[in-house]
Amino acid sequence: MLIKYFIEIDDIKTEVPQYCVKNWDEIQCVFRRVDYSGITRSFTSKFEFVGETFQLLLNHYLRDGINAIARLCIMGITDIWAWGELFCCNLDFSTIVWTENVLSISCVDNSLASMIKANKNTKYEFVVGEDVQTDSFFHFERIPMVENVTYGFTQGESIPNSADLLVTQTAGNNIWVGNIGKEISIGGHINWRDDQTGDDDGYLLEACRDIKIKLDYHFGYREDIGSGMMKFYVKVRRNGSIVNGMGGAIGSAACTRYRIEGSYMTPQELPAPTSEDFSKGNYALVDNVVWVVVYMGWHYVWRSTGKTPQEYFNKQVEGNVILSLQNGDKVFIESQIVGAANSNTATIRFTASSFMFSWEALGTSCDVDAIAPVSVITSILRRIVGNTLNVSVAISNHDSRFSNTYLLASESVRGLENAKLYSSFNDFAEWLEVVFGYTYYLEAPVKSKFKRIVTVGAWLTKPTTIYDTLYTGDVNPDRITFVESVGRIVYVTENDHKMYARWEGWEEYSSPENMRPYSNCLYRMPVDPQNNIDALYSFPEYEEGVVASPVIYDFDETSIKNDHQIVRFVHRSELFEKSKMHKIDLCNDATYTIDNAHIFSNIEIGYKKIIYNSINGRGEFNFTNKYTTGCTVSDKSLKLISKYRCDSYGIEFMAQKRGAESTDNESDTDVFFVLCKKQGIALVPMRSVSIENAFSDMLFNGEFSPIACARANAGIIGMQSKGLSLECTSSDGCSIIKINGENLDSTIHINTPLISCGIIEFTSSKAIDNRSLSDLIEVNIAGVTYRGYIQEVTIKYAKEEAVKYKLLVKEIVL
Repeated sequence: MLIKYFIEIDDIKTEVPQYCVKNWDEIQCVFRRVDYSGITRSFTSKFEFVGETFQLLLNHYLRDGINAIARLCIMGITDIWAWGELFCCNLDFSTIVWTENVLSISCVDNSLASMIKANKNTKYEFVVGEDVQTDSFFHFERIPMVENVTYGFTQGESIPNSADLLVTQTAGNNIWVGNIGKEISIGGHINWRDDQTGDDDGYLLEACRDIKIKLDYHFGYREDIGSGMMKFYVKVRRNGSIVNGMGGAIGSAACTRYRIEGSYMTPQELPAPTSEDFSKGNYALVDNVVWVVVYMGWHYVWRSTGKTPQEYFNKQVEGNVILSLQNGDKVFIESQIVGAANSNTATIRFTASSFMFSWEALGTSCDVDAIAPVSVITSILRRIVGNTLNVSVAISNHDSRFSNTYLLASESVRGLENAKLYSSFNDFAEWLEVVFGYTYYLEAPVKSKFKRIVTVGAWLTKPTTIYDTLYTGDVNPDRITFVESVGRIVYVTENDHKMYARWEGWEEYSSPENMRPYSNCLYRMPVDPQNNIDALYSFPEYEEGVVASPVIYDFDETSIKNDHQIVRFVHRSELFEKSKMHKIDLCNDATYTIDNAHIFSNIEIGYKKIIYNSINGRGEFNFTNKYTTGCTVSDKSLKLISKYRCDSYGIEFMAQKRGAESTDNESDTDVFFVLCKKQGIALVPMRSVSIENAFSDMLFNGEFSPIACARANAGIIGMQSKGLSLECTSSDGCSIIKINGENLDSTIHINTPLISCGIIEFTSSKAIDNRSLSDLIEVNIAGVTYRGYIQEVTIKYAKEEAVKYKLLVKEIVL
């Protein structure tokens, strides 16, 4: 192929003669697709320059050092026999080496790609609202929490080598009940005491509002030790009086007068039983097992219970009661001695006691700064590149969920002043991959067209008459005005407010050819004149009959001469579309192989499991699901785990920290995301899918379940087989949850692979045009048709040598 080399330094493009490139024939260009993403380009060899090009580059290096900027371009003859650009990239002056006659230097195919690679795992810190713009606010209505306080019998005589407690109650005195545990997430619903004393006015809880509470009670006691009987009640005192019909008896504990007959080693040693033994409930121990007397209809016999005394005589009482309280109601446990009229004490050995009062509490709604994903990744990339490149981001709306997805910084959820968001490029890119099935590629850098900045003093919506004659008076720069409705810049006189298209120096602002703003100039124009706020704007190329609308320049004015480059995030299916077909003929040396690096037996997908410090989080489902693929020829695992979080309870627990100023754990640097809809000026959870079996109907983000993540990546997961079933082996989340009627641990069937694991390698004398690198490629070899996508192309432009191809095979037709 006929080619030319050019080197551009300081906007001056110089052709490089063939004799100035010592290794002209050895330069090899490679187009490569990595990890099923976009195609990148690189040179595999250093350039070796001699002659005047040696001197040109050496002088440039001696002037600017390793920060020198020089662009190398390759031009080739196109199909229409015209010179066209094949490839452009910057020279990397950190690789420069020279001898007396030869200067060698490498190329950086894409400086942005290099900077991303070097900094992809660096976690950057952004002040929300300053370093990264907020796009709205998320109105968080909170998630109901179940709070509880648990009491038990805490005063009595301890039993040696046992957790049992021997409790004695005297008639007329209430039993002592003490706090043994609590979980209060929100507070403000119930006032609770540490102890209920034996005083007449003692109580456990006081309602701070009208509220329903549930009492789950459980206590165990020994029937064979102690004396008397205690009966327990839960009661409510309102304005000093007991509320009838609320609460009531909740069980009793009684000691039955069992008499032990004796302890024996074998049943043969037991004495003959009598009716007296039966009526008194006598028992005996045989090798520490309780034997009792039973009546067989005509005689009495000893029979083994198979239980030890601790098991046989230990009785359990449990149940629950619902109390509908009013503000100010007080709840207490009452105990009464039951038995003979002359009994005034009872002693019971309790083996367990628990009176757990629980209620639902809802925290105060809060507003949280919400950030569009594009704002976050734009801030990350601009932090990576500094002032070396103007980088923009475009994210596809292929997945309909994406346009309604917003990010929340943990510190914003906590309500911290000057809240910060923490993220790396990889954190963001992996999130898009796991949740949406997206990847990214870099568009070619575009050279800046802007040469200068001029200042416009005012901005008007509508003009009066615009005079084309020259204004000859004194010019006040503040009167130079952009008129929006006609897309022109004029001068407005101070006294009579006439508008002139020409004044002394008007050519700085408008093109003499069309009297419209220049497209290669930036204009500093007022946005909020009263507060002296202005911004930079550019204008499109002039088009007759079209009013030019200014476009805000989204970069710092010091970067006016930087190249501009777009990072584009798309769903992987958008990179593997059948819309365009490109045939390559004259193919030889073909080899078909299987890429077993992408054959997996196990898949983990979703979000990292979070261990909450609350039982309330047990209903969360947005963690990791694990699947088997049924593959037996590989033991590889595919892990797709997002560091960004979407657990509803995680956001709730973070909101519960509002008011605490310090950041005390790693989760304070997490990033959450929520699927939202507009409600007035705020964002609220969308809840477009049903979440069944949840502990609260206030949960959200069912649209981002691990099942949804698997389906978003079905095209890549399924490439190892035309039909693949992912059988769920475990879920870190609440597996009883159903999303739109589908169990969280359901089997997922995938039958839409983007490509296969096959690779076809071949050579051809025909070089593919750069514009066709993303097309579906078709080749016919030995009567077999292969269709697929470029994985790698190796070309020596300056040498008549076969081009080497590797295709990711989508289909084979015999």
